[in-house]
Amino acid sequence: MTITHLERRKIEAGVLIPMVQAFQRAFGKERANEVAREVIRELARQDGDRWAGQFGRDLHALHKLERTQTLMQGASHCDFRFSRKSG
Repeated sequence: MTITHLERRKIEAGVLIPMVQAFQRAFGKERANEVAREVIRELARQDGDRWAGQFGRDLHALHKLERTQTLMQGASHCDFRFSRKSG
């Protein structure tokens, strides 16, 4: 069974949040948060490298942005949509 990137992040958060809270109690909030930031940044870098290897580094070449309305145009909300370019 394959899970999506977002599903993976939800699972990780379910484990990470109580763990960081326990570390905050055990080692102090500032130090626990500092270590958590370091780990999260490194994981994000690794994920970015993996995605770049799979899809390339140029997001504009990979995706197109569509929007039909914005707040600045007087709409009640913005509706941004990214989609994968065909071809």
